[in-house]
Amino acid sequence: KTSRTTAPQTHPNVIFTGKSAQMTCELLTQVLLEILSNRHKHDQDQELKELCRELSGALNSRTSLFSKILAAAHIVRFLKCVGELLSSNHYDIVEQQHITSLLQIVISENCAVWGNFLIANVAGLNGLTNLLSNRNLLVQIGLSHFATSKPVSDSPNQAWLPCMICSDDPWYQDYQHVAKLIAKPNLTVSNISEWASNMAAKGTKETWKARGLLLLAVYHVHWTQNKDCPAVVEWAELASKRQSIPQTACLNLTADEAVCIKFIAKGPRSPLITDPSQSCGFSFIFSSDSLAQKNKDDESLRSVYVSALAVVLGSPRNRLYYYTPLLNPDQMSSTIGLGTGYANVSRDCGYKMDLVANSFCFVDSSPIATPFGNDDTSRLLNNSLIYISLAWNALLFPQHQNALASLFSFATAKDEPFSGASTVPKIAAHVIYATRRAGTFF
Repeated sequence: KTSRTTAPQTHPNVIFTGKSAQMTCELLTQVLLEILSNRHKHDQDQELKELCRELSGALNSRTSLFSKILAAAHIVRFLKCVGELLSSNHYDIVEQQHITSLLQIVISENCAVWGNFLIANVAGLNGLTNLLSNRNLLVQIGLSHFATSKPVSDSPNQAWLPCMICSDDPWYQDYQHVAKLIAKPNLTVSNISEWASNMAAKGTKETWKARGLLLLAVYHVHWTQNKDCPAVVEWAELASKRQSIPQTACLNLTADEAVCIKFIAKGPRSPLITDPSQSCGFSFIFSSDSLAQKNKDDESLRSVYVSALAVVLGSPRNRLYYYTPLLNPDQMSSTIGLGTGYANVSRDCGYKMDLVANSFCFVDSSPIATPFGNDDTSRLLNNSLIYISLAWNALLFPQHQNALASLFSFATAKDEPFSGASTVPKIAAHVIYATRRAGTFF
């Protein structure tokens, strides 16, 4: 992207400015990428050697606009080539010093862009897992913050939280404990109450954590096996009413929070896709029909949605923004949206952008600074969590859909009506919109 004041001049009588300059640069970048991609198409080693040589030269001679565009094209092709090698576990090639040095130089210039771009070009769960567990390589190239331990369990269609699969995660043993408890053939409310009381005795933080871990365990141990867990259903009901079990075993559970846990504990159900006022996407993806189909996309998204729900329930309700769209969406219309580009209005996805200092930046009119700044990956994660929470609310609390409908200004871009609103009832339109956004942002 170029400055409007330093646009390229390709002819004495033609000066490109504004959108013309941007379009020209983007077109030129695509042409260069096409040329680079077609060279040595069947010889990856030779291509990488050539790219390293040319990239080194391009990085050291970025004096003109064209040379900067050429360097960017080389970076893109270089990172794509490295990503392909990492996907096929050719670490012997990637870990050569001249390659890791180039990766470090490129990523250090803009980690949020080039670091994420490299990871995005590593295909397959195995390839990504191998990269993120290779701490030595990640440290060398400046991506140590992505490092994690090697998972102890493999399931290609699940989105696992670290506490479930990483043995060195501080919550790993707690999750394993509750997962084994939930798997007991004759599980009783007393068993769950005893475990909950023991967790609560460790402190307030452990009380919140126990709620999230319990939800994860019930989903992965019972729901995914097409089973219900009556003991957890009964425990959640009693805990929310503070009845028949010790107060320390209630985990500070409210009636609405209990609804979330009971929904998973009751197991898969028949989809409610015939009712237009229901959350069609979530209603089907959490149905017995969806489970039986074993669709990889559904399995992956479903585990993401459950993980997000567990994170919200496992956090103090007054400390996490996403609790509001999950259980109190009626309050959002009077709040400042997290990452919104509009002052004092909870509106849009936070993707309003302005050209600042020759680059595009996110606009935050909120007087409260967002925790993620100008980072695209964090923005997308934030938007995913907001809309996942809204979609959960639409599914679990259909009686609250008037509140969801009141968020029309939030659930659309400014002055942009929901497509199909003329043919879909207003409340249903917002429900469908929320479920659609939940998946697309992720």
